[in-house]
Amino acid sequence: MASSFESATPHFFKVILPQTLNQSKLAIPHKFVRKHGEALETEEVRLKVASGAEWKVGLTKNDEKIWFEKGWEEFVKFYSVEIGHFLTFRYEGNSCFHVVIFDKTASEIEYPLGCGGKVKKRERFSISEEATKFQSLTTNPSFMVTMGASYLHTGKSYLSIPQWFANAHMESPKEMSVEVSDGRVWKILCGERWPHGVKRVEMRGGWRDFARDNGLKKGDICVFELMETSELSFKATIFRSGCRG
Repeated sequence: MASSFESATPHFFKVILPQTLNQSKLAIPHKFVRKHGEALETEEVRLKVASGAEWKVGLTKNDEKIWFEKGWEEFVKFYSVEIGHFLTFRYEGNSCFHVVIFDKTASEIEYPLGCGGKVKKRERFSISEEATKFQSLTTNPSFMVTMGASYLHTGKSYLSIPQWFANAHMESPKEMSVEVSDGRVWKILCGERWPHGVKRVEMRGGWRDFARDNGLKKGDICVFELMETSELSFKATIFRSGCRG
């Protein structure tokens, strides 16, 4: 069951049926495709939830039919989408849809809020649990860092890469590229320190720009996935803490 309806921004919604889960893909309503096909001309789109997390999902096209497919099953598993839930998709431009998930009682399922207030919801994840669950679904080597004040100084700032990850995957790195979900890329210089004879690898030049441009705050969590490229390259997924004050 699906619908699209008039709004200041294009929307559609989908009710999750048994065949929806069995097919591991989601058909986009034909009416939406006919009216807003220009929004679906890319090979993939981003699905953004209220917590700020974004997922890349590939589009499969056949004649005038379009489905969310590659990455859709992982999205469904991550947010525990079940039969009877319904999801609204609001197109925000730049190949991005804002997604709201409702349970069988038509109550919005809110993921997660970091401010500790009482929220009526079916499931609740802490930001750490959400990031950890996301990391567990990645197939690439990855590491996770919670933003502390020392990483976000307006003056000289840097990000320490976990020692175990640097030893396993980074041999004397000089530079890396970091890409976020909307396709923007930053070049970041690497440096090494040896406190107490222990090697430490850090993101230095360019890190402050990355943190500023992405609005990173204390308590946010970044998951960095090592990509299979000839050069040192990471994909960064950001989980917002919810308390942005």
